[in-house]
Amino acid sequence: MQIEVTHDYGYRVRYIECMVEENGEEYKVWERSYACRGGYHGMVCEGETPLTETFLITRSFGLGLHEIRVIAYDEFGNSGSSSIVVNLTEPPPPPQPAPSVTPSLNVLRRDNYFFGHANNR
Repeated sequence: MQIEVTHDYGYRVRYIECMVEENGEEYKVWERSYACRGGYHGMVCEGETPLTETFLITRSFGLGLHEIRVIAYDEFGNSGSSSIVVNLTEPPPPPQPAPSVTPSLNVLRRDNYFFGHANNR
């Protein structure tokens, strides 16, 4: 599953993580850190907002409802999060091939008619 998230929490992002809940358990499925350095006005992080990240969840999850939560942290440890709930269902069955029609000719009866000339006497 590929997800694109745009963060606009009003502060610089230092770290992002994505958690997925399944059966009451949370699993970290993606994370990224951004470089930060001390500057004249405090910490400066490269994760300027709004920030768009696209990430791929490769872990398999069972069927049912799952919450996907993305949490972003700033250079001071403050955080903001966004979440969505997805319902994983069985994939639809593959389409069945269209029936093909092959014309065939079955001869059930064959009548032969012979036309002769009548002899008039």
